[in-house]
Amino acid sequence: MSYIKLVAGTESPTRYTKIIRNPGAGTKYNRTYQETEYVSRYTKTVVGGKDYIPPAPPEPLPPPPTTIGAPTIYIDDVECVYGQPIHVPVNTPVNAAVTITGDASPSYKWEARGSYPLLVGQQAATTTLTFPEEGGPTVTMTITDSTATDSPITYAMMFYVASQQEWEILHPEDKLN
Repeated sequence: MSYIKLVAGTESPTRYTKIIRNPGAGTKYNRTYQETEYVSRYTKTVVGGKDYIPPAPPEPLPPPPTTIGAPTIYIDDVECVYGQPIHVPVNTPVNAAVTITGDASPSYKWEARGSYPLLVGQQAATTTLTFPEEGGPTVTMTITDSTATDSPITYAMMFYVASQQEWEILHPEDKLN
């Protein structure tokens, strides 16, 4: 019987033969070593002398899908309550921020519905919104991610934009200069 084995102190696989002197209890082996050409550990000889090449390993699994999750929107550090209008003064920048509960890396888009001329600092999770006209605009914030299973998510916010005079009457503690 011949076996292929890498013997300590050698750099290539060697072939050794087991010689059985007295078969049975207490059998002893005499090993003789012989240098052979390299045989890949992925190739082995099967019955009939044919080479067996195992199938390629399976492709790695794709990463699990991401999610955006539930958005939470803050206007000037105050959490928005869906369906309640947000009061802001005209021509005064307000800080807008959104956080998500998911693990996605989405893009954000802030825009006003209709023809209201909303000024947006940048299309990001944290931005500055400026309302140049009085009225009741609706601002839509859309979150998208091509790898998220729950993309896109759209969140609408109602604003009430007051003139400076009206703002001072409604909010005397927050007088604008």
